[in-house]
Amino acid sequence: SSSTRSSSSSSSTSGDDMMWALLSEVYARPLTAAASSFPSDGSESESAMPAGISEADNWELLLWAAIACATQWLRAHAASSTPLAVSRYQQTCARVRCLIPFVETLAEGGESWSFLADRQRPTPASASAAESARSGGAAGGSGVLLLRTLFGFELWGNLSGLQVLAHAPSYTADIPPAMLAACPEHASSAPRASGSVRPGAAAAGSGTSHKGSSSAHVFPEAFDRASLVLIWEWFLLEVAGAAPPAVLWAAVQEPVVAWARPRIRAAEASLRE
Repeated sequence: SSSTRSSSSSSSTSGDDMMWALLSEVYARPLTAAASSFPSDGSESESAMPAGISEADNWELLLWAAIACATQWLRAHAASSTPLAVSRYQQTCARVRCLIPFVETLAEGGESWSFLADRQRPTPASASAAESARSGGAAGGSGVLLLRTLFGFELWGNLSGLQVLAHAPSYTADIPPAMLAACPEHASSAPRASGSVRPGAAAAGSGTSHKGSSSAHVFPEAFDRASLVLIWEWFLLEVAGAAPPAVLWAAVQEPVVAWARPRIRAAEASLRE
C-alpha cells in the first residue's frame, strides 16, 4: 500500500541521515560544503584524514558512495521519477563530495587522499583557470583530474611533463586489485546478501529490498568486476568531475593509445549484448 511504501521510505531516509551524521562526526566535517565552513587561506587542514582509518577502509567507503550515487541517479532518471528523487540524488552527491575521502594519482607518482568539496573549491589564484576548464570538469584549487581508464583499460601512454592549464594534472586511481578480487568475475555469480539489493534491482532503479533497506546500501562485493569498474568510472566523471579524453585531445592533441581502442570497443559491445 501507499502508506507502507511511505513508511518504508521515511525509515530509509532517517537511517541515511543518521549514517551521514556519523560520517560527519568521524571525519570532523560539516554535512554540506558551505563556503563559511572552510577557511579561505588555502590551508589543507580541513582535508586531513583522521587517524585510525586505513586506506582499505577509505576505499570501501568510497566505492559504497559511488554505488549510492549511481543508484540515486538511476532513480532520478527513471520514468516514474519524482522531484523528491532528483533532490535526494543532488543531496547525496553533495554529501559525498563533502564527507567521503577521495583518492587521486599524482603526476609525480603516489596517491593523495582529500575531499572533493575541498578539491573543487576554487582559490582566488586559480579561479580563472577553473572557469576555463569548466567544460572538462576540472577542479579549482587543484590541477585538472584526468580520467585514466575506460572500461578498466588504460587510456594514455607516457604523459610525463604534461601540463594542462599551466599545471601538472592528476589522474584517477584504479580500484585496488584485492577489492576487485573479492567480486565475482561474472554477473551470474554475484552474491545476494541478506537485506541488500541485488545489482540488477539497483540498476533498474528499485526503491527498496524485501527488508526495506535502501538500495543505496549495496556494497562493492555485490557486483561483478566489470559492473563495479563501470560504476566507478561513471562516478569519476559524473560526481568527481574527472576530465574525459576529449578534454586532453582539445588541450594538447593527445590521443587515446591505439592498443586500448579495440579493447574498449569490445567491452562496450559486450555490455550492450
